[in-house]
Amino acid sequence: MKGYNKIKITLLFILFIFSINSFSQFSKTHYIPPIGTQGQGSGTPQIQYMYISTPNENPIDVIITPIGGDPITVSISNSSPYEYFIGNGNQTNFIALSEDSGQTFNNKGFIVEGEDLVYVSARLFTSDAYYQAAGLVSKGLAALGKTFRVGTFENLGDDMSNSFLNFVTVLATEDNTTVNFSDFGNGVTIVN
Repeated sequence: MKGYNKIKITLLFILFIFSINSFSQFSKTHYIPPIGTQGQGSGTPQIQYMYISTPNENPIDVIITPIGGDPITVSISNSSPYEYFIGNGNQTNFIALSEDSGQTFNNKGFIVEGEDLVYVSARLFTSDAYYQAAGLVSKGLAALGKTFRVGTFENLGDDMSNSFLNFVTVLATEDNTTVNFSDFGNGVTIVN
């Protein structure tokens, strides 16, 4: 009987841990970094949107601040989410061109702040056919930290003019933040 209770307690603990992580996309504050693109060919950025929703039945105010721009306030509820048109093309707060790798920007990304819990995702469409090329789901304040791991696909091509691109963008939440990248595997080449 004692072993049975240990199993129950262990299972309840595991379920508790998973339930905490399952709500990590809901937060009052979200930081949306820019995404990388080569900005040409089939990867040419076209329309970009941010989608903001909440589980609240009653309307709440949300402030959308394009970094380096003027904030706007919108009202959302469960039955009335908000679709924010970011822009079209390379010159938006959501796009960082690969040719600008290693640069620090003060006009890229967004901060989204709600009166209560909100969910934020962003989408990028490319080409004249508007294929969905990228999607980003914010994890809110649960994503803040100081150590991260990055996983990317291996690019076996040696032709840098093709449309293959692996990227990492970092959005600092405090001024004068220093970001260091380290612990690269053997044979990894970083192209800036």
